[in-house]
Amino acid sequence: MTIGLLMVLPVSMASPSKEEVIATSSVSQLKKNGPTHILSNLELSFRGLMNENHFSKANTFDLTINYLLTYNVNPYIFFKLNPLAQMQSGHVQSIDANEKLENKISILNAAVYTTWMKESYFALGILNSAQTYSPLLVSEKGFFSTQVFQSLYFDLWQLSTQVQAAIPNSESSVSDQNQKESTPLLSSVGLFSNWHRSSKNFAYLALNYFKYSSIPTSISTVSVESGNTGDTFKISETERSFKFDYEGIDSQFKFTREVLRNLYFLGSGGYVVNQKAPEEMNKATLIGGGMGYKLGKNLELEAESSYYKIEPDAVIAYYANSRFFRTNHQGIELSTSLLLKKENFKISFYYNDSKLVYESPNQSDEKLYFIKFEALHVAI
Repeated sequence: MTIGLLMVLPVSMASPSKEEVIATSSVSQLKKNGPTHILSNLELSFRGLMNENHFSKANTFDLTINYLLTYNVNPYIFFKLNPLAQMQSGHVQSIDANEKLENKISILNAAVYTTWMKESYFALGILNSAQTYSPLLVSEKGFFSTQVFQSLYFDLWQLSTQVQAAIPNSESSVSDQNQKESTPLLSSVGLFSNWHRSSKNFAYLALNYFKYSSIPTSISTVSVESGNTGDTFKISETERSFKFDYEGIDSQFKFTREVLRNLYFLGSGGYVVNQKAPEEMNKATLIGGGMGYKLGKNLELEAESSYYKIEPDAVIAYYANSRFFRTNHQGIELSTSLLLKKENFKISFYYNDSKLVYESPNQSDEKLYFIKFEALHVAI
C-alpha cells in the first residue's frame, strides 16, 4: 500500500486536458495565443484519505501543487515544464512501521520539443509516461525519454504514431565496480486515434507495443515483494530477480457522447497483455462507464463506476499504478464529482474496494476512499 498515491479519477477522463496523451504543439499554441511566448497555469488539490488493509491503516490529508509551463522559443521549438509537489499530514500505523507520510517534489515533464506540423514533434527530456501508456501499465511518472510523434488530420479525426525510448526511474547500489548493472529501458511503438467534436463528443483509442529491458535487481526485488513472480534462483537472501520478462501489448480507450442537451455518457478502459508470462498470469483489464448531467450553465455532475483486474505478471509492480495497488488485485471503483465550470473548481468522492487475485504473504485486500477538492487551470 502506498500512502502517497495520487489517484487519477475515472471521472477526470470525461474530457481532454493538458495531460492528455497527445501533447499540444507549439505551432497551434502560437496561432491561438498570438505573440504569447509563455503559457502557464497552476492546479491545486486538497484530499482527505482513508486507506486500510491487513498490514496498515492511514488517515491522511494531502496537498498537491501541479505547475504546468510551456515556453515557445519560436513556431518550431518549445519547452515544457511540469513539476509536482505532494505533501501529507495525518496518522499512519503499520505492523512493521514501514509506512511513512510522504512529502516530495517530482518532475513529470521537462523537455524540449521540435515541431514541423500540427501535433508532430521530436521530444527529448523528461516525459510524462501517462501521456503515452495506459494507467494499467505505468503510473504517472516522469521518465527521461526521447520520442518521435507524427500526426495526420482528416476533418475531426486525428491519426498518430509514436516511437519512444525511455529510462525508467530506478536506484541501485553495488559493492563491486565490476558488478554495475545495465541501464534499464522501456521502449515502445504505437498508434493513436482521436476523434474530437467537442469536450462532450470525443473518442480516443491508443495501442502500443512495449518492452522492458535490463531492469535492475533493486526494482525486481521490490516488485516480487509487491506481487510479481520471482525466479526460483535467489540472487541473495535479500535480492530477487523476475521469473518472466515484460513485453507485450498496452491499450486504452475513452469516450464521451452527448445524448441529450444536458445529459452525456462517458466510458474508459484498458487492456495489457505480457506475452512473456503464462496466460493465467499475464493480463490486466480495466473497464468503466458512467454519465454526466449539466445542472444549468455552470454546474456539471458526473458519476462513474469501473472494474479492474491486474494479474500478478501483467505489469512490473514497481512502475505499476498505486490506484490499482500495483498488481495481483481486482476490484471496483466508484466515483462522483461536481464541477463548477466558471470557477474551475471540482469536488470529488472516490471509493475503491480491492481483493487479491492470488494469495500472497506480502499483499492483502485493500479499501480506500477519499474526498477531494480541486482548483483547476488557475492562470498565473
